[in-house]
Order: sequence, then structure tokens, then C-alpha cells
Amino acid sequence: MGQPFISQISLWGLDFAVEDWAFCDGQIVPVSQNPALFSLLGDKYGGNGTTDFGLPNLKGRIARGTGSQDRGAVGGAETIQMTTAMMPEHSHPGTILTVADTAAEGAPDVGRVLAKPAVTRSGTTAVGSSFAPYQLADSSFSAGTSQSLSVGQNVPISIRSPYQTVTYEIALQGVYPQRD
Repeated sequence: MGQPFISQISLWGLDFAVEDWAFCDGQIVPVSQNPALFSLLGDKYGGNGTTDFGLPNLKGRIARGTGSQDRGAVGGAETIQMTTAMMPEHSHPGTILTVADTAAEGAPDVGRVLAKPAVTRSGTTAVGSSFAPYQLADSSFSAGTSQSLSVGQNVPISIRSPYQTVTYEIALQGVYPQRD
């Protein structure tokens, strides 16, 4: 492998930092220990920017291009707590239809299907029997609408993509990168 650029970040499948590389774990480094790296990173990743500076902290994080955010910005979460404000407006309508107190034996009228199977004295369902009329215990139902109750357990929801952990390391020594 050729010499890396100072401040180059690479992924490694190792459990130790390679010579002249350091874990991207947010450690604070004295400027006097590595002025070349400080000249590239500044205080974007921590430190006071005078006597010390921070290395990027990618523990438990993924790297992201700068886009509309400044270099060194952090954000995101592994879980979120869903609220009703996050859900699109919707409803769970229901309709209660009125039914006659009894239904006649044989083929039911359209929309009148409230019945129970005929049962023999032994308690088993009669083979080939039709449905017998079923008397409603309370015939005071009327047509109307219903409203669903709140459901759920209000627990955090994971929003992490599938992952496998590796180490991020930053080159402490190497070729000083030149601007275009």
C-alpha cells in the first residue's frame, strides 16, 4: 500500500490501530504532537483549536458527505419515539348496521346473516343442517358509526439500517494533501 494522505479515513477490519493511524474515536490530540494533521482538521472535531484538537468520532456512527452541513457536524439517532404528529392524517371508520331480531331458516335475506348453526342434543353440529334463527340478547342496536381506540405501546422504534461493525481509522502520517 502506498503512503496515505494525512487525515485520510479508512475502514479496517482490525481490532487495533495500524502504525501511524489512530481510531476515529474523538480523542483529543496536542497540536504539538501533530501540527500537520491539526493544519488540516483544525478544531472541527473538538479541542480548543489552540493547544489541542479532536479526531473525528465515528464510534457508533456512519460517515456522511458534507452536503448542506459543515464538516464535523453530527446528528441522527438510532431510535425515534413515534408520536401521533408523525402519522399521516387517517381514520378507522366503522359502521353498525341494524339487523332484525331474528333471521329466518334457510337462505338469509341480503345483509341479514346473523345466525348460529343448528346443534344436536349431543352438542355436536348436525351434518348438513341449515342455520337456525338466532335471538339477539339485546335488540336495542341502531345504525351509527364507531371510533377506534388508541393502540400501541409507545416504545422507541429502531431506524438503523442493517450493519456490521468495523473500525474507522485516520492517517496521522503520510503525504500532505495539496489543494487543487
